[in-house]
Amino acid sequence: MAYLRGEPHEYIVHYVGGRIKRQGQGLAFWYFPFNSSISIIPLNVSDVPFAFQDVTADFQTVTYQGQASFRIVDTEAALARLNLAVRPRTKEPLGQDLDLLSQRVANAVNSSASTEIQSRVLKDCLRNFELISQAVLARVRADAAITSYGIELVSLVITSIRPTPEVSKALEAEFREGLLRRADEAIYARRTAAIQEERKIKETELETDLSLETRRRDLIALASENQILEADARGKALVTEGKYRLEQLQAETAIWQSLDPAVLAAQGMRELGEKGADHVTITTEVLSAMLKQSNAR
Repeated sequence: MAYLRGEPHEYIVHYVGGRIKRQGQGLAFWYFPFNSSISIIPLNVSDVPFAFQDVTADFQTVTYQGQASFRIVDTEAALARLNLAVRPRTKEPLGQDLDLLSQRVANAVNSSASTEIQSRVLKDCLRNFELISQAVLARVRADAAITSYGIELVSLVITSIRPTPEVSKALEAEFREGLLRRADEAIYARRTAAIQEERKIKETELETDLSLETRRRDLIALASENQILEADARGKALVTEGKYRLEQLQAETAIWQSLDPAVLAAQGMRELGEKGADHVTITTEVLSAMLKQSNAR
């Protein structure tokens, strides 16, 4: 008698005489080795890394790589298509069908990815990893040649798509030139904006100067009007003052004319004395005229 203890992720099928005696996940049982055959189906997820080359729609060679994950979900289909017998003591597979299954999954991924990549140009392939991964995953899941083994593709991720070194350098140069061109455009835009701002500042300064000159002109005009008004007022004041002076002079003259010449002469002498005259000469002609004037009155 021998004893076999299965793991939780193992689906064990025990054959006796070519017929299934027991089957289930994680079984543990005693058996007779001489008439027993045991198959173990791994239920855990298996990872299949891949790396392939292909040609894009614009005839550019690319290398893409990633990883696919699958697991067996239909044990009957797997047992019908695969040799999963093991050595009970070591659980070592007697065949290589599990390795061949991983290779079949990789081939299906290659076929589906080739269809997607060949339908896209290089730049589209380089930009859309996720879209290509989703499309390839859907194609492989719908592949009857894969589902007939009772497996399910859990996930598929394309991690990188790379062109040839020469094309990669050309793309890098193109991208670098694009960056430099955009940098130049940004510098030109900044300079243009600076020039426009400077022009706006100058226009504002000119508008300010124009406003100041306009106000200065209005101020000069107002000052001129004020000077004219002031001159008119001053002229009118002088005219009025002249009239009053004339009237005053006429009144004074009338008063002086009404006085006796002798009195006027005496008054004149008095003022001369007050103003410091030392000598006054009165000729006979002046005295005679004064007397005649006085007698005439």
